[in-house]
Amino acid sequence: MKFPVSAALVSAVLLAAGCTIFHHKKASAPEPPPSAGIESEFRDRWVDRRVHDLMAANPALSETDARTAAAAEFTKQYPYLRTVNGGAKP
Repeated sequence: MKFPVSAALVSAVLLAAGCTIFHHKKASAPEPPPSAGIESEFRDRWVDRRVHDLMAANPALSETDARTAAAAEFTKQYPYLRTVNGGAKP
């Protein structure tokens, strides 16, 4: 009587362990490096400051045009930052 019960328990343990062996965890999305947040904040502050400078120098310039020009200047001046070109790595 002990043999069938213990055999059933051993087989149940082996089957349960086998189910977890083949189970793979889904890969989580990689977290951006801490410097990405700093670079993004720097870009936002730099562009905002440049927009205000451009609008002060030329009152006829719209904010949208000034922001486009400031973003283009930032991309040209800081091509090595990840925030440029949609997060491209240097």
